[in-house]
Amino acid sequence: MFSLESFEEHIQALMEAVVEAAVVELRRLLLTECWRSGVSVQERSAAGEGGGEDREDRQQAVVHLTDQFISLMKVCTKDVLEKTTTMVKMSMCETRLELSTSPEDGINPEDRKKSAARK
Repeated sequence: MFSLESFEEHIQALMEAVVEAAVVELRRLLLTECWRSGVSVQERSAAGEGGGEDREDRQQAVVHLTDQFISLMKVCTKDVLEKTTTMVKMSMCETRLELSTSPEDGINPEDRKKSAARK
């Protein structure tokens, strides 16, 4: 049987997995610095370039950017969950309305849908 709470939990888990994958990819991109100079932090370290402080500054910048991204994604995830839940609730109400409408009341279910869509 369908449970709205179970559906919300599944959507939440899915969104968290998407955010986690996006954060991992963002960190990878920032750490390799392919977007910046074409030379990664790892390559510079192997070549002996860049002091310890420079590397720490970069890592702190990556952590800061990643934290900002995580905060943004949490807000977006919450918004997606709320909108998805609202859409499911509306769909469930429309289905119940259609099931409760009998042909004897003289209202065509298609006309009822069009009327509901206009509101």
